[in-house]
Amino acid sequence: MMFAMPVAATLVAMLISSPAVAQTGSSIQVEGNRRVEAETIRSYFKPGPGGRLDQVQIDDGLKALIETGLFQDVKINQTGSRLLVTVVENPVIGRIAFEGNKKVKDEQLSAEIQSKPRGTLSRPMVQSDAQRIAEIYRRSGRYDIRVNPEIIEQPNNRVDLVFTITEGGKTGVKSVEFVGNSAYSSYRLKDIIKTHESNLLSFLGGADVYDPDRVEAIAI
Repeated sequence: MMFAMPVAATLVAMLISSPAVAQTGSSIQVEGNRRVEAETIRSYFKPGPGGRLDQVQIDDGLKALIETGLFQDVKINQTGSRLLVTVVENPVIGRIAFEGNKKVKDEQLSAEIQSKPRGTLSRPMVQSDAQRIAEIYRRSGRYDIRVNPEIIEQPNNRVDLVFTITEGGKTGVKSVEFVGNSAYSSYRLKDIIKTHESNLLSFLGGADVYDPDRVEAIAI
């Protein structure tokens, strides 16, 4: 019984001094932010009862900040009763340009991509935009398409985004074959379908260009 009180007191002291339970919303310090307000960053950390932040709430706040797409990096350090949130903001896109595109206009490509001038740069989004541009060309039969995005750093944490496009030629249809047709000859079926084999007169139309959607429609 003599040692019950001191042990209990020591345990309480450990809980109070633990950084996981001692943090409060007002004790959050923010560093590295330039465009995003410190108060906005603090708002992602939701204190529990008594205004305290436990480790789960701190982890949730960190995850929420990363998911905004506004930051390249977010680090959290606990020092005593204070929580230090250090951020590295993603740059702002100043200009978006397309180079090498002759078959598709800049306006059409700009309308299809998600990255926008004066928007925040997101590298995963840039890769998605490059794939989207390639898909536009594939729909017109150009499967030898290559799209290389380049991020050019500018002053004041701004960047230019340039998509360099190698269009390549159209993918033609060398031959059309039918398997399992017993009621109709291959010649008869070739007259019915929209896809034709490439020949010297192919430049007169686009029926000889490989189009998976057109082939799928045949299968259906």
